[in-house]
Amino acid sequence: MGTNESTHRTGAADPRELTAGERVGEWVIEQRLAGGGFGTVYEVRHRGTQRRAALKLLHAHLVTSAEMLARFDREVRVIGQLRHPNIVELVDAGFTRDGRPYLCMELVEGTELSTWIERDGRLSTDAALAVLEPPCDALATAHD
Repeated sequence: MGTNESTHRTGAADPRELTAGERVGEWVIEQRLAGGGFGTVYEVRHRGTQRRAALKLLHAHLVTSAEMLARFDREVRVIGQLRHPNIVELVDAGFTRDGRPYLCMELVEGTELSTWIERDGRLSTDAALAVLEPPCDALATAHD
């Protein structure tokens, strides 16, 4: 794999998971943020600018699926076209040396709604509307 990306993945649950310090293009993995059926999201830092971002990487076992590659490509194109204060900005996209597509988007800090509800209890109607209005506005923009 060369100097850009290490094949050494000691300590990761899945040998294809990335670990802190590994590189994807010009992005250095800081930590794993989340994972799902489609891919894993990492907090990354750009080597040159030191900009922090979220990098979404398609799971290795899905690279052979034309349908999954098409979905990932569509996601990159859609996010790249959207401009809205409540939609993350696409900052980079490409492929790892082993052929997995990735996209980097702005990193948004915040508290998950489930954590907020566990901490503060049920939301009032006004609070629920305040939480739901921005993403609904973003969805309206995305569907226009």
